Amino acid sequence: MIELLNRDARVEIAWFEIYDSWSPLDWPYTQCPPQVGPPPMGNIEIDIPTMESSIISVYPNPFNPTSTIVFDMMKNENVKLQMYNVKGQLVRTLIDEIRDIGNHTVVWTGTDNNNRHLSSGIYFLKFETNSTIEIKKILLMK
Repeated sequence: MIELLNRDARVEIAWFEIYDSWSPLDWPYTQCPPQVGPPPMGNIEIDIPTMESSIISVYPNPFNPTSTIVFDMMKNENVKLQMYNVKGQLVRTLIDEIRDIGNHTVVWTGTDNNNRHLSSGIYFLKFETNSTIEIKKILLMK
């Protein structure tokens, strides 16, 4: 397995895979045989995963009476999970604390900060760390 560190590394590897008579040491492509030409620089795209904390899933959605929120922490840092109604009003803070690296699960019971049951409707989950803000739509059905 070859770890890809940047775009140039992928070009070099692609060049070596296509023309296996060439060694990666023959780079840069100015040393390539004239009948072949340089590799197609504009056609190569790489999706390198980011190393940020994020929400993995919210299920079930729509939900009644509970919804499970799974999120992944890439470093130890403070995380806030807050629920907002369609008016943008904060209705529930699920967590506001430092969490360790790894996957975490939080269950929302469809209640506000005073443990009153909320009405059916659309709610927005805000996931916030020092480096990330994500918002997911959740539908509470009764």
